[in-house]
Amino acid sequence: MIELNRVEVAQDALRVDYRVTNPDDSPIYLFDLFWTVAEKGFTLLPDESYRFFDGDTLVLQRAVQPMPPGMRLEEPETPYASRVETGETAERSIVLPLPVARFTAYGGPVTPGEHVGTPARLVLSLGYVRRSDILDGWAVITPKPKLGEGIFAPDAGMALELQRSFEAELPVPEGLTGYLDQ
Repeated sequence: MIELNRVEVAQDALRVDYRVTNPDDSPIYLFDLFWTVAEKGFTLLPDESYRFFDGDTLVLQRAVQPMPPGMRLEEPETPYASRVETGETAERSIVLPLPVARFTAYGGPVTPGEHVGTPARLVLSLGYVRRSDILDGWAVITPKPKLGEGIFAPDAGMALELQRSFEAELPVPEGLTGYLDQ
């Protein structure tokens, strides 16, 4: 379940602060830890999110995204996961520069368009896998202790098959803009 703490535009950035409470009788793995490869290896990007327009709706998504048809990759792009125990609450933030530009797992950042506007709707979508859905012996979630305690790497194929999602419509804050022609 998603609880909103804050949605605001300040200093040329969109900031969304939220809490996720695990209402399940099983731990869950949230696909909410984005990363990049830097000089010293993998670096976590805790404020990052996939973002794209679906019509006039700006979708902020932290999830495993499916590969586009016909695309072949040795290793599909996936965010890392954090574990949230039964009844526990995780607090997270997304901070994105304005105007918001499209960013997806397989499209990557794009050259901004020219048509800047305000979305009619703002949606937050969070992908997760329930621990109870993972059969013993399946390598769906692998710990990544070098990145920190409680960080896990998902197997993209199995994660997609088992992934569920929490979604919440957020208020559109004054000053929110995005490149609408992407």
